[in-house]
Amino acid sequence: VTVTLFDRQILSLDKVALTIRERTGQAVSRAELIRAILDAAAGSLNPEAPDFDKTVRDLFPILQG
Repeated sequence: VTVTLFDRQILSLDKVALTIRERTGQAVSRAELIRAILDAAAGSLNPEAPDFDKTVRDLFPILQG
């Protein structure tokens, strides 16, 4: 899968990766960060959850209209 990110998103990932490296000495790639973030967020995007519709509207304000 190929995904295009905004510059602000790339900068955010780079800042997190740099902070992890500074604090732990371990290098983390953008791809590793993205996979970890998606895994962490997956629970909040459960279509069976009672608040799924609200979660989706919060993530995608364009769907509020």
